[in-house]
Amino acid sequence: MAWSVPKIASPVTAASGNLTLTEPSGTAQGDLQIACIAIRSNVGFTNSDWTIIETQTSGDTDATNGIASGQMWYRIRGAAAGTLQFSRTGGDVAHGCIISYTGGKQNLAAVLGTHSSATLGAASVTVTTATISSSEAGELLVAMTSAGDTLTVSAFDAATDPATASGATDTTNAPSNGTWRERVDSTTGTGADTGLGIADAIRQNAGATGTIQATISGSARHVMAASFFRLLVDTAVAAGVGALLLTGFAPTVTATSNTTASTDVGAAALAGFAPTVTASNHQTASTGLGELTLTGLSPVIDSQINLDVGALVLDGLAPTVTASDHQTAAPGLGELTLAGLAPTATATAHVTATPDIGALVLTGFAPTAETPVTVTPDVGALVLAGLAPTVTASNHITATPGTGLLTLDGFEPSTGANTAAHPGAGVLALAGFAPSVETPVVVSPDVGALALAGFAPSVALPVVATPDVGALALAGYSPSISTGGDVVVTLATGAALLTGYAPEVVLRALYRLEDATPPADVGIGSAYRFEDAPELVSVGSGAPWRFTG
Repeated sequence: MAWSVPKIASPVTAASGNLTLTEPSGTAQGDLQIACIAIRSNVGFTNSDWTIIETQTSGDTDATNGIASGQMWYRIRGAAAGTLQFSRTGGDVAHGCIISYTGGKQNLAAVLGTHSSATLGAASVTVTTATISSSEAGELLVAMTSAGDTLTVSAFDAATDPATASGATDTTNAPSNGTWRERVDSTTGTGADTGLGIADAIRQNAGATGTIQATISGSARHVMAASFFRLLVDTAVAAGVGALLLTGFAPTVTATSNTTASTDVGAAALAGFAPTVTASNHQTASTGLGELTLTGLSPVIDSQINLDVGALVLDGLAPTVTASDHQTAAPGLGELTLAGLAPTATATAHVTATPDIGALVLTGFAPTAETPVTVTPDVGALVLAGLAPTVTASNHITATPGTGLLTLDGFEPSTGANTAAHPGAGVLALAGFAPSVETPVVVSPDVGALALAGFAPSVALPVVATPDVGALALAGYSPSISTGGDVVVTLATGAALLTGYAPEVVLRALYRLEDATPPADVGIGSAYRFEDAPELVSVGSGAPWRFTG
């Protein structure tokens, strides 16, 4: 973690009484906020939402060689801005400003380092405060001045380190090691007059600053205060040219044991309630040119997650991608998307769930892709939608849409395979109530389409159902193709289409209907082979068909 460019509010003036400051634009939850107030009287402020660091309140209201007062406060920004009104009764002019930094430790006691303040005992143009020491590397040093008249400030410096004095006001660059940057130089002629200056620097290594000082444009008994703030230190978590963005309630990126969570040109974004990316034991959670996005309630990614050019998106209630035991869940050029209530992609025991150029999408209520081997859409898309659709592949099995699309939609559509269920360049689509493809071997549309739609259409095969360039389509109420024995239902360039109420083709063994000259009587249970038939034949109650091959 590094200290950010500070966010700086415009200074606010109160002639007497309460002072209501403004919060800097862009301030986020977890930011370190520092309020610096220049005062011309001996009346200081109170604020229950802020913690005071240093206070000097021996000031007066004399116009010549005036004595200033000053206060420095801090807090860690919560979900809301907190109370911006600093309260007092009476007093003279007060001139204050809030400056915010991202990068500090997230605990009030832990973030605050050593600090000091002083009021000059005699009028001078050089205002100083005593040396302070940092205990950790990279601590942020913030100093303020309060002038005893309408006077400007310059040349913030330290005797030892940071030893390079500030120049002109700089509001666009992050704090630097060893070099001071002036952030605020503002004056007011209200009341007894005052001026406020704020500057920062980083002490790269732990150690003492030596006397801290600044130059005021006129002589008076000025005030100076300075404090160290400690950096939040993590393992390597880096955004290259893109952005690592965490928003909402407690989103977390945890990288431990020589781990890297990095975005190169893309973006890793966590949003909503407690989304988490956890990488441990020499693992990597990284986005290359793509985007890692977690939104909703408690989406979780565990273990090695890599995005090259695509996008990994988890959305809704508790979607989960879990990869363990030297495994990878990685979309290459495509997109892995989980949405809805608890969709899950689970890979175990040296397994990969990888969409390359296509997309693996799970939506709706609890869709699941579970496999001990590989679930891989190459150029196409694997999509699960509706109530509990499931793709199950086990025992060294592959469920793979190549350049086509495997889609499950509706109530409990299912592809259950003990070997391979993969559309090549076509489409395998299941829609409606419980359509099912179950096979211990291969269900493979290459360039065509295998489509099941309506109420419970089913393809149940112990061997092969393959439309090559054509289409195998089941539609309506309960159409079914059932084969037993060593039977093949194959479409070359044509189409097998079943529509209406419960049409059915039943093949029970190795059958041939060969060289038939009259129209064939095709019933249920006979041994047939359709080959070279010169006539069209009637199949069940459907239209005339001709079967070839």
